[in-house]
Amino acid sequence: MKRQTATDLHSVDLKVWRAGTHLKALKREAAQIDQLGLPGFRVEIEREGLDHSFFPTGPTAVPDSFLVTFGDCIHNLRSVLDHLAGNLVRLSGAKPDRVSFPVLHAVQRTNPCTGAKEPSLNLPVTPEIRNWLDSVQPYQRTEVGRRLGILHELDIVDKHRSMLVSAFAAESLRWHKDGENWADANRFPFPSHTWFSDQPLKDGQKCVTATYDSPQLEVNPYLNVGVKILFAGRSPARGKVVVSVLDDLYRLVVSELLPAAGIFFGIDPKAARIRVTQRWSVGGNQRSLSHRSAR
Repeated sequence: MKRQTATDLHSVDLKVWRAGTHLKALKREAAQIDQLGLPGFRVEIEREGLDHSFFPTGPTAVPDSFLVTFGDCIHNLRSVLDHLAGNLVRLSGAKPDRVSFPVLHAVQRTNPCTGAKEPSLNLPVTPEIRNWLDSVQPYQRTEVGRRLGILHELDIVDKHRSMLVSAFAAESLRWHKDGENWADANRFPFPSHTWFSDQPLKDGQKCVTATYDSPQLEVNPYLNVGVKILFAGRSPARGKVVVSVLDDLYRLVVSELLPAAGIFFGIDPKAARIRVTQRWSVGGNQRSLSHRSAR
């Protein structure tokens, strides 16, 4: 049987590049949201100045553009594995007809026609590849399997059911001090204790309370609420920070699963991998084809 070379994984590389592009765009948008100070907050002085409580004001929904981008990122990460599965089937001498990377929560399944029990993992691959696929499945109850299951479920939700839901939540209190406001900002003490709600932000609902050792009857204008964007709704990653989850799933696919599968294609899993993509660049009436490489 003829072995394939690393260049046969070009479609895998393209999906990796696209997922990475979406992840970078997601991080840029999250940073822009943070820099704009969205959403806004008002402060109420409570307990005769010992507590300063923060309430979100105005829109508290995560922008639609952010929702679409992280859905695309998840789908492309899942597609990386599906393209990998197709190559593993070809490598095994079979035809990859509608092949997807198996993500299974049970070792066996019931045949709908015969009622007999049969292995859930039935991809037409060599025993060595089958053993590796078996080792990463969610039914093994490993961290790799757990994370693979999350990626699969997130993709199913976004692709077949509805848009993935995310929400803002309070994460920190930030004291903005620079050269221009340093003296005035230092008039205010920093809170001795801070309470954060674990619920998504809602307009008019308390989300942060800063507690001081002595009454503070003036609101500190340099103290701002930092927010995070969480998976919400019935998401399998509910309550976790979107960017952190996607960072981890990207590492799972690109830095763990792909290098491990690379040995079947004769690729050293410890060697740096160079992925080449071609992109059209259009300027005026001129068009050019550029090659970009990324490790």
